Amino acid sequence: MQQLVHFGQLLALGRADPARLHACGALHAGAALADLVGVGESALLTSGALAYALGIEIVAELQQAGEGTARSESQ
Repeated sequence: MQQLVHFGQLLALGRADPARLHACGALHAGAALADLVGVGESALLTSGALAYALGIEIVAELQQAGEGTARSESQ
């Protein structure tokens, strides 16, 4: 949960590299890619389109790399 909060805060600040690290941390702690998308949607509402775009970019990179797919398929 804490990794998701940090991910959202870093999206709002536009800090791409630390946001990527916390997104990976959230996945390893049990979050699904859908959870990261939800945080990105919240960033859209609180911080605008740039924060949302960064979040979705990171989610797309993780999905392409195969991160989080096992958790998503098992849910």
